[in-house]
Amino acid sequence: MKSMGQNIDEPNELPFEVKTLLDTEEDTKDVNNVQKKYKCTVPGCKYAFLRPSKLTTHMRNHTGERPYRCTYPNCDKTYTNSSHLKRHCETHDDIKQRYKCTKCFMLISNPHNLRRHYERWHHNKKQLTCEKCNVSFTSERQFKEHIAFHEGNALYMCNICKKQYNVYNRFRRHLRNHASSPKKYACPAAECSEIFEMSSLRTHIGSQHPEDYKCKHCGKVFLNSSMFQKHAAVHSETPLVFTCPYENCSRFYNFMRNLRQHIRTKHEDKLYQCDICNMKLCSRQKLIQHINNIHVSNKKKKSPAKGSERKRRKDAGEPKKSAVSRLSGLDLPRTLEKSLLQRETTRKLADRMAARSIKSLTSESLAKFFNSFDTVLTDCDGVLWLQMNPIPKSADVMNLFRNLGKKVFYITNNSTKTREEFVEKCKVLNFEASVDDILCTSNLAACYLQDLGFKKKVYVIGSTGITKELDRVGIPHIGSGPDTFTGDHVYKTFQKDEQVGAVIVGFDEHFSYPKMVKAATYLNDKNIHFIGTNTDERFPVPGSLVIPGTGSLVRSIETCAERKATIMGKPEPYVAQVVTKRYGVDPKRTLMIGDRCNTDILFGRRCGFKTLLVLSGVTTLDEVEKWKKSHLKEESNLVPEYYTETLGDLLPYLRSFQAAM
Repeated sequence: MKSMGQNIDEPNELPFEVKTLLDTEEDTKDVNNVQKKYKCTVPGCKYAFLRPSKLTTHMRNHTGERPYRCTYPNCDKTYTNSSHLKRHCETHDDIKQRYKCTKCFMLISNPHNLRRHYERWHHNKKQLTCEKCNVSFTSERQFKEHIAFHEGNALYMCNICKKQYNVYNRFRRHLRNHASSPKKYACPAAECSEIFEMSSLRTHIGSQHPEDYKCKHCGKVFLNSSMFQKHAAVHSETPLVFTCPYENCSRFYNFMRNLRQHIRTKHEDKLYQCDICNMKLCSRQKLIQHINNIHVSNKKKKSPAKGSERKRRKDAGEPKKSAVSRLSGLDLPRTLEKSLLQRETTRKLADRMAARSIKSLTSESLAKFFNSFDTVLTDCDGVLWLQMNPIPKSADVMNLFRNLGKKVFYITNNSTKTREEFVEKCKVLNFEASVDDILCTSNLAACYLQDLGFKKKVYVIGSTGITKELDRVGIPHIGSGPDTFTGDHVYKTFQKDEQVGAVIVGFDEHFSYPKMVKAATYLNDKNIHFIGTNTDERFPVPGSLVIPGTGSLVRSIETCAERKATIMGKPEPYVAQVVTKRYGVDPKRTLMIGDRCNTDILFGRRCGFKTLLVLSGVTTLDEVEKWKKSHLKEESNLVPEYYTETLGDLLPYLRSFQAAM
């Protein structure tokens, strides 16, 4: 059976045992025609069953008994039958492989559910599609309800109060208000056996068990463990980030549901259009709200009476957090948060003024620019040098920054060297630098595993920069160096090392098919960490020669392993956390210099830094001008505030600034 990240495009790709199981289920459907003799004895309940065990399980819905409890740490979910508990246990990541739908990127616990998901949502020949808005449905009832919504008709009417509905679930929920014995829910608290209606249950938990599901970070109280655990991920030291898989899209989210909505609206163009005003909205719920508020309701919004108190916000008194700190997981001091929030509110103005040439600035504007930052973060390849050739006057500029009292740090996605080797290169090329001034992805990868308390071996696709940094923190490794065909197929000769617990992919001039086979085989085990040093597609080199970068190697392993790597370098969240923790920078007074917009500049913008693009590396001015005119946020986020041909262009302005000081 295939493992985590397995993609199953078509139903006929499912394993044989799963097909057999489904065929067996088809053969047993005729039992529904047998008379159901085990009937529920609760007054008003008309359910009946073929087997007494099913009746016993059903009765627990009336009594509130939930005898099947999850035994995993920090999980107190309970269920009325063992099959529900088993299905729940499959969601615990440490015990179950995951299967990924290639159509919508949803992770599903087993092949059976993946097959059912695929047939229901992506390969259903019986789907009914609305001609007005192109939305498809698998249920005829839902389709009729949708059409009734367009036409403004009601399909269901309450015989008691004559209230009308066009959605069956809402109609059924309404009928419970008239029922003599509304549905009951057991309190999920471990030592509480009380049973309530849903509205009363929320009140009960908030008053009697507030500490059970209360967030210690922000004080929010939740109804159950599931909701609490989802919220807790927001405060994690290394929060889970879901990155958009579409090429050239740099959006990332804290929650999968937000990523799915982004994909539907931005990449699949699945918007809900209002028939009245043609406005397009991102969800059906938003469309319903829009129609009710704009086109149906005649009520005017009432202003609060003079002298009366305005309704208090739910988050009143809570410090507001910037988008940067929320998405990257940074825990910043309040003064820095305020700086970021102020910067975000003026982002539109900054965007309109973005991509200004340094040469176009007046002397006054240049002085203001140089006074606006205390810290300089710079990329290396393409900014300071090309291979072993320094870019003219770049060393003079960086050293002059230091003489002016600026802090200078070198942040490179290059994994081929250690920090000490980068210091040696800086000295040879006349750049002032110490080990503490260097942040390279080989060091980041080693520190990342060290922070995890990693104790196993690492399979390395990369150079000695990675292996030396692993040696420094005492982590054993295998795989570096040439690995070519020996005459026999690799699948005949390869023996897995059971001590391997991580795979690191960096730049490797010996990259080969056997290495792909071995890396993908190790990554078949979802418990093995998958680390990529960066996603740079190519190296900046003079002339027309194209040198594929580490990103090309990482993508090839991601493809065959059917997994996404955790990226160490720019523009991803981990390097942002390290920069803040290691250097303690003030985002409002930090300048990021780079030659590549989809890594250096995007990293700077995500962190709230000022950004300067040099055109001596990868990105061209034509690309910047195209992105500047784009209405896509993914492209506008790549636009720097300033640009110049080479870093050396700053030298005369800096000298004038120094003389004026």
